[in-house]
Amino acid sequence: MFQFIFSESEGIFKYYLLIKNKECKVNEGEFLKPACVIKTDINSWIKIGNKDISGRDAMSQKKLIIEGNMFSFLFRYTKIFSCPDKYSSFLCLTKMSFSLKILS
Repeated sequence: MFQFIFSESEGIFKYYLLIKNKECKVNEGEFLKPACVIKTDINSWIKIGNKDISGRDAMSQKKLIIEGNMFSFLFRYTKIFSCPDKYSSFLCLTKMSFSLKILS
């Protein structure tokens, strides 16, 4: 459903979230027809998660590119990945994505 592409000096890392029946699975690779493609780098994603920069500002600086149905992504992502107290929803996925990068 949602494709994430992280561009780093070490290369390009691609993951997609498959959300179905109240379950979310993170897979490495590309999804054939994602509803939305999110392109960024880990540092920008962390800054967005820490609220050091807004998603809107990151987009205007071309540090965050969202292709496809952006409103579907923002609505569903926030609803699914709302995190407790001090962690924003962006930070939750940042931690998950960063962990996946380390493991791969």
